[in-house]
Amino acid sequence: MTPQQLAKVIHYFQRQGKQVLVINDYPGMLAWRTVAMLANEALDALQKGVAGEADIDTAMQLGVNYPQGPLAWGARLGWQNILTLLENLQRHYGEERYRPTSLLRQRALLENQHEH
Repeated sequence: MTPQQLAKVIHYFQRQGKQVLVINDYPGMLAWRTVAMLANEALDALQKGVAGEADIDTAMQLGVNYPQGPLAWGARLGWQNILTLLENLQRHYGEERYRPTSLLRQRALLENQHEH
């Protein structure tokens, strides 16, 4: 997209009363990859017995003012989707931080079994 085309698109959406953000093309999309990392970390805390599922979500809602907790987001977006995204990010970057927890793998498997 040329800078002129981008300016036209931005102007169009601003006329509709929308706030426009321009984000560079990046693997995993900004919002999805952030939510996926938070959900994976929350599952790790749950698996290690740090806190219960409801407590983790409540802590994140009250502590950082998220509209939903990371586990509620994970369930809403789909555990298989989160697993696939993290696996793709790990493959693309080769970084351990994107490694899915075993609990995420279990939830994705259960989700797939319920769909079939």
